[in-house]
Amino acid sequence: MTYADDSLISPARVGAGVSDMEGTNMTETTKVFRLSAVAAVIVLSLAACNKGPSAPPPVAAAPPPAPAPAPAAQPQTFIVYFDFDKSDLTSAAATVLQQAADYFKAHGLMHVKVDGYTDLAGTQQYNVGLSKRRADVVQAGLAKDGVPSNAITEAWHGKQNPAVPTPDGVREPRNRRVEITE
Repeated sequence: MTYADDSLISPARVGAGVSDMEGTNMTETTKVFRLSAVAAVIVLSLAACNKGPSAPPPVAAAPPPAPAPAPAAQPQTFIVYFDFDKSDLTSAAATVLQQAADYFKAHGLMHVKVDGYTDLAGTQQYNVGLSKRRADVVQAGLAKDGVPSNAITEAWHGKQNPAVPTPDGVREPRNRRVEITE
């Protein structure tokens, strides 16, 4: 910075006291002004040096996470129970059969599985035949109630896979069943 007397005020002269400037033809006001200007330059220079890096711009808030996918639906199972050594539908069994047919039609399912079982009374050979007759009755009921016959598959298990494990020969009502599943 230059002034009327062409003397340069620089950081090198900052350390110089007022007495160094006394040899020039300056009035007291000019000296105070120069010292104030030097002080202002120093303060601004130091402020610029000590400022440090500017704060980063605020980060935009992350979008909320996508909602978790709905849990996979468990396959719906309907169980039709039968009386001992019977394959005809009871009124309770007919109600379950209607509910199953309505469910499968409403959901537009392309496949329905019908599994026939018996309790552990009787021989395996006899019970496989009985479980088939039970499955046939359920399949016919589903078809009558609007489920396409070609969408229904059957399996007959007889005494295998009891819902309630029992010793052989035991008549357990919960084992005399047909399971209807997706």
